[in-house]
This record gives sequence, C-alpha cells and structure tokens, in this order.
Amino acid sequence: TRYYVRAYASNSIGLSYGNEQNFTTIATPVDSAVALYIGGKDSIYAFNAQTGALKWKKFIAYDFIVSSAAYSSGRVFLAYKNKLFAFDTLGNTLWTATTNNANTNTYQSPIVSNGLVYICNDNSRFIYAFNAATGSPAWTYDAREGTTPPTTTFGSANLAIAGNTLYISSLGFTYAINAATGALRWKTLAGSFPVLPVISNGKVYVMGNHFLFTLDSATGAIL
Repeated sequence: TRYYVRAYASNSIGLSYGNEQNFTTIATPVDSAVALYIGGKDSIYAFNAQTGALKWKKFIAYDFIVSSAAYSSGRVFLAYKNKLFAFDTLGNTLWTATTNNANTNTYQSPIVSNGLVYICNDNSRFIYAFNAATGSPAWTYDAREGTTPPTTTFGSANLAIAGNTLYISSLGFTYAINAATGALRWKTLAGSFPVLPVISNGKVYVMGNHFLFTLDSATGAIL
C-alpha cells in the first residue's frame, strides 16, 4: 500500500507544511508456488505445490533420471543422458535437444538464465547452451581448448552462474565462461568435481585436492 505524508509545524503564527513524501509498505509474504517439478526414476512429475497432489507425469525412459527439473517462463526443462527436454506446464513436449554424450548421464539440473538453458553431462568435455524458447543450439564449449595435455573433462553437478558468467570446476581447472557467447573469460589451475562453485562478493570458492581455493571472479587469480 502506498502512503503520502507531509510533515507540519504549528505555532502562534500559523501552520506550515513540508514537502510531500510517499512510501510503500511491504506486502505480506505468501508462497506463490503453483507446481513442483521433479525428475525421478523414469519420468518427470508435476505436483500441486500447495496440496502435493499429482498433476501429471511424463515418461522419459526405462532408466533412472538422476537430475531434477528447472522452471523458467512457463517452460520446464529436464536433462537425461544426451537429451534435453522442454515441456509446458501441462506436460506437453515443446522441444528436445541432443548433445554429443549418448553414454553419459546428467546429474545436474539444467540452469536457465537470460533466455538460454545450460547443461553439462557427467564426465563430459562439453558445456552446452540452448535457446530456451526453441531448443536451437546457442554455443558449445570444449574443456580441452587451450589445455596441455588435452585430457580435461568436466564432472557432474559443478556448473554455476552469476551475472553473465558461467563458472565450472573440472578435474583440475576452474573456468569462467561468457554465458551469452561461450567464450572463455579465464581458466585457473584449481578445483575439482563434483563440487559446485560458490560465487559471492566478487570471489569464487571451489574445492580441490583437500584444499579450499578462493579465486577472484573477474580474473581467476588465486586469492
């Protein structure tokens, strides 16, 4: 609710008002969740967030789905092996995208930001970005680029985003990648998987070989 106020002073001469000010009170917090989407066993499930009642389920494959779903702008995304699925909120398939890693599973849920959806298959060299509306490929980043010897692979559950930068901790290296273009910002010899990087106040925190590394988020320098 918006309120308008003016201070005033009164004395023997008369009444004088100050400038008009306004403020808005904070709304009472409410749980606005409508649905809960979960990847489990062989299907994706949608539950009523208030009652827990099953709204729908969609069969994916006769296998265990080990990542969960992500929601953004009326679309639900789920990764399974070398497939990325997009559904509407009624369970209808909007599109399906394919990656190069048919024999590896995906443990991390998709990340959706600024109209793109990002995935990284388990023990894969690649990070993939797809257009969230159409499923068309936006870019692919290869972990072996600029690595000597070229043996680096990404792990699982280790991709994070902050602002317009993706951070990923691989087997030995931590990467910062332009989230819009897939261009490498920096790479530092520090990190491990499957630990998720944490980004806070201009710093990136990663684990590796029994050490906690603190990196400068802009340059990758070890602090």
